[in-house]
Amino acid sequence: MNLLNQQPGVELVLSRAAAATTFDLPADRIGDLVVVGDRGTVLGKSKTTLDLSALGGMRLRSHGGLADRNVYLMFSRPLNDKYAEIALSRQLRNFDVFEFVLNGLR
Repeated sequence: MNLLNQQPGVELVLSRAAAATTFDLPADRIGDLVVVGDRGTVLGKSKTTLDLSALGGMRLRSHGGLADRNVYLMFSRPLNDKYAEIALSRQLRNFDVFEFVLNGLR
């Protein structure tokens, strides 16, 4: 972990248990370590082993890092009082959209 933390482009390295707690993930679906790249870094195979021609000049997209955590939810109707309070009280995650659409709109 210490060696990985010192690499350029690495923002965060967590153990399985720490990653499960930090990101609210099931521990049985996580490897020994979770390595998160910084805003300008995509972690993966080397450029020589990837065929980037199919991207048509677009940049390679990763699952995102900590800089990509903010997800803006926009709805065509206002939230009811209960869900408006929830939205102000905690960091929303991308999968929260389902609950908000089904239960939180006026």
